[in-house]
Amino acid sequence: MTLGEKYQFLNQSLIKFKESLAETREWNNVFMMFLYEMFPHPSPPSPEAPPSILQPLSKLGLLFEPQTHEEMLFLFSKLHQKLGFPYIIKIQVAYPDVYVLDSDRTIKRVEIEIYASQFDHDSKGCDFIVCWENDLESVPEDWPEIIQLKDYL
Repeated sequence: MTLGEKYQFLNQSLIKFKESLAETREWNNVFMMFLYEMFPHPSPPSPEAPPSILQPLSKLGLLFEPQTHEEMLFLFSKLHQKLGFPYIIKIQVAYPDVYVLDSDRTIKRVEIEIYASQFDHDSKGCDFIVCWENDLESVPEDWPEIIQLKDYL
């Protein structure tokens, strides 16, 4: 069948389907009825849902709390100026993740982690640990300064 023939066939099928429903329901738009029945609205998250589902970050372009290193890099790139780093010089895979300029135009090294406890590098290799949440009860003395991103929302 050509594209036009397919269109005509599907259109006629929908019209027949609409006419068969006219006796039981009053649907003005068969396609809308089809969508309504085939794709019901999702249920809202339950109170038992993890906090990451219940705390949207849509104003930054991310719907939920970061779950990956890449999402943390995305958030850092959105918030770096608010954190006191006017410019990002370099983002890389190697440690440290990011080189930035601070407000004094000094180059600073930043390591990105979801949780501060995930930091497992030489503490002299970076100046800041930027994490979503600082989950440490006590910070070792030789560690870099920890910046918790969720405090800046």
